[in-house]
Amino acid sequence: MIKKNKDFLLIGMPMRELNYPPMGLALLKSVLHNQGYDVAIADANLEYFKHCGRDDSTNLTNTFHLQNTIPITMQEIDESDFGIWSRNYIKQLIVKHNPRAIGLSVFTFKSNLVTYYMGKIINEIAPKDVVKIIGGYGATSPLQYAQEIGATPKATLAETMKTDGLIDTYILGDGEKAILEFMKDLDFKNPEEVRLMDNMDDVPYPDFSELDLASYQYANNLTLPVTGSKGCVRKCSFCDIPGKFGRFRQRPGKTIADECIHMYETYGAKTLYLTDSLTNGNMKEFIEFITHLAEIKAKKGYKDLQWTGQYITRPAHQIPHNKDYYPLMGASGAVGLSVGAESGSNTVLNHMKKKMTVEDLFTELDYFEKYGITMITNILPSYPTETREDFELTLKMLKDFQPYMANRTIEHIGGIAKWYGQDLHNEWSRMGHDQGYYFDKSDTNMWWYKHNPELTLQERVFRRVTLSKILVNYDMPSIMDEEYELKNINNWYMLNQEKYNEFLNGILAYKEWKSNAWA
Repeated sequence: MIKKNKDFLLIGMPMRELNYPPMGLALLKSVLHNQGYDVAIADANLEYFKHCGRDDSTNLTNTFHLQNTIPITMQEIDESDFGIWSRNYIKQLIVKHNPRAIGLSVFTFKSNLVTYYMGKIINEIAPKDVVKIIGGYGATSPLQYAQEIGATPKATLAETMKTDGLIDTYILGDGEKAILEFMKDLDFKNPEEVRLMDNMDDVPYPDFSELDLASYQYANNLTLPVTGSKGCVRKCSFCDIPGKFGRFRQRPGKTIADECIHMYETYGAKTLYLTDSLTNGNMKEFIEFITHLAEIKAKKGYKDLQWTGQYITRPAHQIPHNKDYYPLMGASGAVGLSVGAESGSNTVLNHMKKKMTVEDLFTELDYFEKYGITMITNILPSYPTETREDFELTLKMLKDFQPYMANRTIEHIGGIAKWYGQDLHNEWSRMGHDQGYYFDKSDTNMWWYKHNPELTLQERVFRRVTLSKILVNYDMPSIMDEEYELKNINNWYMLNQEKYNEFLNGILAYKEWKSNAWA
């Protein structure tokens, strides 16, 4: 009998950005290692990026030439550079590690097609007794490109690959718990059962030692992820995180701070990205986190250690009556906190269930400015209930942002809801659905709400272009690539002349528009 080299080989799937290394792989390695298993991890995403020789891109979508909006067949992938490379790469991994089991970690639904393809390759190359498993957010999300691989519409990637015999089982829920159950007998009796960790206190630190940290985007200022909580304490109407990640679970604030210090001292990570849905979801633990981290930084002289993540603005009465709250945030190294401004209309914020007001946001901005904390703020135009008056209030809010952008308290305007939706060409043409994002149960609570007669396609395009142009005109940096989006939506809507005319009229409406908010 051939002696197995490794108990488990974990592979991170391509089609994700290279901002920082995959925490899921590093964490599962630690969990398994602590239980005596011999584990190897490999970031296929990074390795293909290196193979392409692209130094200036952080988005492998373009590198792959498998854009999210372009249907592609398995044969086309097989004949592509990626297909040739992946066959060789998978063969090398299997020969090198000779594992008992292979796990595929899928971070995003954008990885669906390439994961399915690599699953086929693994199934062809690996010995028949090797057990194959898949997990991750992308694996258990509704499958994109179902038509291209002949899958059942609305099935998940994991379900499809199991049905097609490419994997043996899959994980739903927290991998830290489920992976140990799997390793006991290399199987799940009930893969449909969602496994959630009840207690996150004993989760080990991720082990990044096997990964080429110098090759990630922020290698010069190494950024590593840290998880302080799972789930979310809020139920904003536009967000699916509570449904995707289960009930809110929180690690002790001191433990989170200690992990940040560990990453700084062990790997030289000067920036820690907190992956939490909200870093301040639990105020008690958040205060403990910033207090402990600020103390250690001061004691050890770690002035260059900083952290970032998603932060929620709270009403003043929810902020502790502690004069040290904001100074501690600044001293702990809080920078680039992603904050959902969403709208300049309190009416819309109320409909969104944000539990904050525009006034609360500006109060917090003043404190951030005073204590050197920086913010990235996000906008959601054309929310289902948004009137033209509400939209004008959002434009006024942007105008009021200018002093904070001038002094860098607001670093830039972050994510702005896409105005045409993911996979518009595929979804729209197949389903006759022209409202943007397609969700089975969300027509009544997502933007592009078809039951609001004011939000016609023309009006949605008008608001999106107006917002984009104002950001440009007022020199407000944004992560949007409006030119790319305009070009693509133009091509998509040309497939339907009636819709195309509405699209063009929306752009024309912008050119003729004069707003009192910007007079």
